Formats: sequence, structure tokens, C-alpha cells
Amino acid sequence: PGHSISESEILPGLQKLITQATGRVFLTLFSSNVQRIASLVEIAAQAGRVTCLAGRSLQTAHRIAQDLGLYGTNCAEVSVSNLRDFSEIKNLPPSKQLIICSGSQGEMRSVLAKMAQGSHPEFDLGPSDTVIFSSKLIPGNERPVGRLLNGLLRRGAKVLLGEEAREKAGGPIHASGHARADEIAGVMKCVKPR
Repeated sequence: PGHSISESEILPGLQKLITQATGRVFLTLFSSNVQRIASLVEIAAQAGRVTCLAGRSLQTAHRIAQDLGLYGTNCAEVSVSNLRDFSEIKNLPPSKQLIICSGSQGEMRSVLAKMAQGSHPEFDLGPSDTVIFSSKLIPGNERPVGRLLNGLLRRGAKVLLGEEAREKAGGPIHASGHARADEIAGVMKCVKPR
């Protein structure tokens, strides 16, 4: 029942978590959400951080959004100076880095899974790092996500997800892309299908 929250409602919480973090911030989300990616690049810039996209699905979604001209029209503009390759930001202080990475659902070959296993060639997690899940667990993915979380915690990273993340952020940090009942009813009223 009701309405889904909008993307704009999660931005203050994400901004608070990113701004308060002292070391590197790794943030995972559904890779196709280019609006959130654009917003995160903007938030990072305001917090004095430079962003990189880690993961093939994220880079593909970003490239398609660029090709279609979505940035600056359907969502925030993405400045080239604020979005770089990892090779360009790896020498920055940890407090200046935001790495948006794939793997929120525990996908075996994702960047986040490799970091949790300690097998990623570029990212080695430690106690000064924060991993934020701006996503929701998809039913059926409990085991892979559980393994992922255990691996991240074994590496010593601070992990923020679910209600704990919501409390620390002072509000939601994920908005669903799925319509709720009242929104679907509104569409039906407008469209008036036979």
C-alpha cells in the first residue's frame, strides 16, 4: 500500500554517511540506477571526494547513460573532474575517495565479493574503510549476501546496511524502483485501460 519514496528523499542520508566517514567509502547499489550514481558523484564532490565506478555493470550503465544524454537532463550532471578511473584516484588520501561498486546482492564475481574474499587486485579493505549498502536484499539472495557481509566484516571494514544504516543516516538511503499499490492505481486512472 501507499507510495514509494523518491530518490531525492534518500540524498540527505547518503550525504550524511559519506561526509561523516573518515576513510575510503565503498558504496554499493543496483548498477542500473544511473540517477543515484549521478547524485552520488555530486554528493562526493560536495564532501571533497572524487568518485570512481568499480564493476563492469556500473561502467556499462554509465556509458549508456552518457550515450543517451541522460546526465544533466533526466538526472544530475556528471562532471568528468569528479568521476575518474581508479588509477587516477588510488593515490589520493582515503578520505578523498568514494568507490561506487557492484555486488550488492552477493554476486560471486563482483567487485564487492572479490574485496570480501581479499582477492581484488586493486582494493584491499581495512578498518578505516566504510562499506554502505544503498540497496535492499532481494529475497532468495540471503545466503550470498550473508557470505559477502561476513567477508567484509572479517576484513575489518565498517558495514552499513538496513536499519542500522537508516539510523546513522537519519533517514532512508535506498528508494525502491518498484511502484506501490497507490501509484499503480494512479496510473490505471490516468491510462484507463479497457
